Amino acid sequence: MTTSRRRDASKPKRAATSSDTTVVSRKGKRRSPSSSAKRRSLIHTHDASVKHYIDSDGYHKMFLALVESMNEAAIVVNRDLKVLAINTAARQLIGATEEDVIGVSCFKVYHSSRCGIGCPLAIAMQTGNEPPETEMQLLNNKNGISTVRVRVRLLRDEHNQIIGGIEFLRDVSADKHRETPPKHRDRFGPLIGRSKAMQQIYQLIEDISDSLATVLIYGETGTGKELVAQAIHQTSLRANGPFVKVNCGAIPETLLEAELFGYVRGAFTDAVTDKPGRFELAHGGTIFLDEIGEISPAVQVKLLRVLQEREFERLGGTKTIKVDVRIIAATNRDLREAVKRGHFREDLFYRLNVIPIHIPPLRERRDDIPLLVDHFVEKFRRDTGRPIEGVSPNTMHIFLNYNWPGNIRELENALEYAFVVCKGGYIQPHHLPVHIRQAVMEAGLRFPAQLEVEEADESNSNDTTKRNELLALLEVYDWDLDKCAQALNTSRSALYRRMRKWGINPIQRS
Repeated sequence: MTTSRRRDASKPKRAATSSDTTVVSRKGKRRSPSSSAKRRSLIHTHDASVKHYIDSDGYHKMFLALVESMNEAAIVVNRDLKVLAINTAARQLIGATEEDVIGVSCFKVYHSSRCGIGCPLAIAMQTGNEPPETEMQLLNNKNGISTVRVRVRLLRDEHNQIIGGIEFLRDVSADKHRETPPKHRDRFGPLIGRSKAMQQIYQLIEDISDSLATVLIYGETGTGKELVAQAIHQTSLRANGPFVKVNCGAIPETLLEAELFGYVRGAFTDAVTDKPGRFELAHGGTIFLDEIGEISPAVQVKLLRVLQEREFERLGGTKTIKVDVRIIAATNRDLREAVKRGHFREDLFYRLNVIPIHIPPLRERRDDIPLLVDHFVEKFRRDTGRPIEGVSPNTMHIFLNYNWPGNIRELENALEYAFVVCKGGYIQPHHLPVHIRQAVMEAGLRFPAQLEVEEADESNSNDTTKRNELLALLEVYDWDLDKCAQALNTSRSALYRRMRKWGINPIQRS
């Protein structure tokens, strides 16, 4: 027996391979490694060794069967974002064969709108956090575009180290072919209006609901730019994510950078702790940058990088932070003119102006005024409890002809003022703010209703209502009888007779 052992010892030893790897127990018996040991070995080997190992022992078939059994399209990648496995649903979605994708970087497999900028899988690998479900577009091998919802799950070893990830893709392109909405809508989310201009805005918002492109909203002050941004967010696949608003014009220039990008402890005197910026808070959702034309050149440079790379550093920090966020900006300035004058970066302008939306001023969409008036009357009646039924015909006539330099915000403020001074019934012209009454008087506005002097018409009218309307009109024109008679398309003498009949003294002030 001793001789046999010596002969065995004299034989040259054969190098062990991965296929005949064994484990020696304390009793000296050789046994096959456990499946958990195999997985641990697989984690720490290179891709070439991984493929050789999976091909052996039937593990490859089991691994592929597991991926294939998943209901959704699934792609498994390693730490370097190279494809290890792909199921049939995913291959059909991108239009590729298994041989075309295994071992290839994922961004070469399916060209998506997120590749290189805001890739959820890359962000998860770098940050260690799985982002919320997001949306992107895929370009297949036939140049067809599919809209998909993406979920990411990280794969970790027994030491909690990231070794890869799985990306689940759900095709939602069919969901975009919704039932055709009516041609004319009075409302769209928070927006109100039936004019042609508003119908076009509604349609444009629907068209870009599945896009990640940056939107730039143009409009005068008070036109409702923020409401348009909210409507875009609410109709997008990011509706469940945060909607973060930033008024760039209201924040001092020295604080805007810290507000947008955050800061680290010690970045400045009062920075006693780390604070995330608005971009971080908007991760997975939408950030709305109002009055974008007011930002300084220094902030413009940093914002340009976020638009290009979706990454930045906090003020005073060195760590690069990547975010998945859609950017919507708004301005009441002519940014093209600002670019020509050197006040706004040209490259930033073109990055922002991917999808421009122009909101018309209220004076160009007067058809929407009655709807807006009804909306605000209902709102203030609910808030104040005042028994106000609405506005009188003459008041509505003023609303329809006034220029509204402050747009919808001015209309809302005018009605809020009227609810303070009007105790009930219908809002009359004299319940409106002074500046509106003065503008009407200066414009020489004529009212459609005429005062009839015939006794027959007088007998059929409500004298109390007519008297109140006439008093309101006199207030509008500051008791100038000539202008009041002109507005009513009647003579001064006819107006005076009506005033005398109703007991209205020409020097009366109500």
